[in-house]
Amino acid sequence: MIIFLIKKLNGLFPADSVELGKLQGLKNGQTYKAKITQPRNVQHHRKYWAMIGLVHENLPEEMEKLFKTPNDLHTELKLQAGLYDIHYTIGGKQIPQVRSINFGAMDQLDFEEYYENTIRIISKYILPGITSEDIKNQLLDF
Repeated sequence: MIIFLIKKLNGLFPADSVELGKLQGLKNGQTYKAKITQPRNVQHHRKYWAMIGLVHENLPEEMEKLFKTPNDLHTELKLQAGLYDIHYTIGGKQIPQVRSINFGAMDQLDFEEYYENTIRIISKYILPGITSEDIKNQLLDF
């Protein structure tokens, strides 16, 4: 069962009456295991893709051949951020397989960390001379 809670100064509380009903359905005195995550922010996800588009439109000429589409750039950022697993072929060859950033694969806290990493990667390797703050300022209006 998934229950959405709101953190207040004196504890965690159901987000609404539906969530309260779920909590009331739990047995008193019973031990439950909970994993606290923060649901993804749709606007933050859109902001990420706006950043990918902006960076892709401003790629240095030598990188245009490497990243023909915004999705190519997105894949590279996942690799550089370490968001991948290694698959081993029968012959022992190692092949990186990027993980997903979709809403089911990554909560908001993990996405915020990934987002900040991608900004650092962009400013260091893809658009050197453009600081992380410059990138963030360009996206403020989003």
